[in-house]
Amino acid sequence: MPTILIVHECAEERDSLVRILLGERFNVVTATDGVSGLKKFYEARPELAIMSEGLTSLSAEDLCTRIREADGVPIIVLGTGDDRVKWLALGADAYLMMPVSASVLIARVRSLLRRHKKQQDHDAKSSPADPPDDLTSTENRLLFCLQSSQGRLLSYSKLLTGVWGGEGVSLDTLHYYVRRLQRKVGSGFIVQLKGIGYRFSGNGNEM
Repeated sequence: MPTILIVHECAEERDSLVRILLGERFNVVTATDGVSGLKKFYEARPELAIMSEGLTSLSAEDLCTRIREADGVPIIVLGTGDDRVKWLALGADAYLMMPVSASVLIARVRSLLRRHKKQQDHDAKSSPADPPDDLTSTENRLLFCLQSSQGRLLSYSKLLTGVWGGEGVSLDTLHYYVRRLQRKVGSGFIVQLKGIGYRFSGNGNEM
């Protein structure tokens, strides 16, 4: 079954969403704030993300934008206001008012997953290669972050936030892990624009 990421700071509401989705046999991963939500997104590689509009540490607006930049997975935002237009403009696929009924949530989740699957099947772009078996968890998060934005430059700050949450990690650490990853997947796949960031090259022929 598809994996769904839930990012919600209210434990009671988060647990309620988990029960609803587990009842439909979805795989569920959770996070309690925006920063941990972005890290879980890169770790778990979910097929859909559900987030509360009131996140802290990394706002729901920023999290929505980061996920949309990194991948095309559907995003559902849960809120209490009339902000549907705002969230759709930011890249969300649906805005549901809380409290949301189980039937409405499941119907929207299934609809978005079907639409996303059709889009994937229709997408003519080649898929990145499967990751090597010997990657560490940090290397795996870094590779997924780069692969999911294949061909697009990711700034150092976006990589630091996506892989480590952006807390207390230096650029030297990023460069160190990129070099480790290059040794395992091939140096031509990860291209650096010095002073700015890295991007993943699908053919592995760029240096």
